[in-house]
Amino acid sequence: MSVELNAYLFFPGNAEEAIAFYQEVFGGQVTITRLGDVDTSAPPTRIELSLLGTDDARLRSLFDGLANGGTVRAKLERQFWGDTFGAVTDRYGIG
Repeated sequence: MSVELNAYLFFPGNAEEAIAFYQEVFGGQVTITRLGDVDTSAPPTRIELSLLGTDDARLRSLFDGLANGGTVRAKLERQFWGDTFGAVTDRYGIG
């Protein structure tokens, strides 16, 4: 695996109901982060996408492509916990 795409969905008020529905439809493993566990100072969004992988050059290329016309919220760089991390909102408002 060189790059993996994960979607993070936000459901104000009915997250458990929505997640139970999606798990029934798709199966698989569910990980839930409660609103109090995330930064609430950011404007509310309904979806965030996460790219994971071991191919740093490919991740950099994807990050730079998404940042073109968008806003870099955190530069893509190696973090203290050992992973490379960055945050960008693309030109369409998707984080």
